[in-house]
Amino acid sequence: MSCDLHSHTNASDGEKTPEQVVCRARELGLSAVAITDHDTVAAVPAALREGLRIGQKVIPGVELSTREEERTVHLVGLYIDPSNPGLAERLAYLRETRRGRNRKILERLAQVGIRLDPDRIRQIGEASVTRVHIAGMLVEQGYGSDVQEAMGRYLLPGGPGYIHRESLAPQECIAAIHAAGGLAFLAHINQIDRRSDENCLNIARKMLALGADGIETRHGEYRDGWQEKAEKLARETGCLCAGGSDYHGAFKKGLELGTGRGDLSVPDAFWKEMEKKLGH
Repeated sequence: MSCDLHSHTNASDGEKTPEQVVCRARELGLSAVAITDHDTVAAVPAALREGLRIGQKVIPGVELSTREEERTVHLVGLYIDPSNPGLAERLAYLRETRRGRNRKILERLAQVGIRLDPDRIRQIGEASVTRVHIAGMLVEQGYGSDVQEAMGRYLLPGGPGYIHRESLAPQECIAAIHAAGGLAFLAHINQIDRRSDENCLNIARKMLALGADGIETRHGEYRDGWQEKAEKLARETGCLCAGGSDYHGAFKKGLELGTGRGDLSVPDAFWKEMEKKLGH
């Protein structure tokens, strides 16, 4: 059987509700699905309840952003306690930095003649709004054919609306995940530095040395031999393996829960090894 240990709901930048994601995992026959929204565990209780109702294993998780060598690094925490006070405090800080960045993004876009309605952001909920939501607003006003195009044109580095976001230090993110009873994994390591594969791997090694428990050796958008590179690094370091589709529903077109772009398979041995380490 296979599983999916990286998925998003509408509590952050996914399209589907937590119940819909869990039901889809059940339809696909996945052995487990992890709910790993950005900077929030708001969807986890509903996902766990739905999992119990329909008999689907749900792993509580979260995705945090940090910086290392001026590069953004994403950490997925799995098997976390969503009620942990220390984690809640750090998530509140990250949501506040998101609010500040959103305001600055709207200001930057206005400077180049693109005026988005701040009331729309308040309607969604300022703490939950991500660049995906802002990209969707840009598409609605004709500034791109889809979310990916609008994101690349306006909101990524080099774009007129790009704003660097404050984040927690790597050690603090890892410590928060561990304090909440979870395991910390580097997500999609190919995205750390798109100009240098070797730098991606070096930063991944550094994060493992700082206490991360493993890396995503399988990911919905690994191409160009990245699965092989990630698996080799895992063998070299002896770290745990994780993986998932990084499912966002319609916000990432053609990327399905469980199978990614069609060729992804994450063995359920991954989560079984995690539970073995945690003593579950």
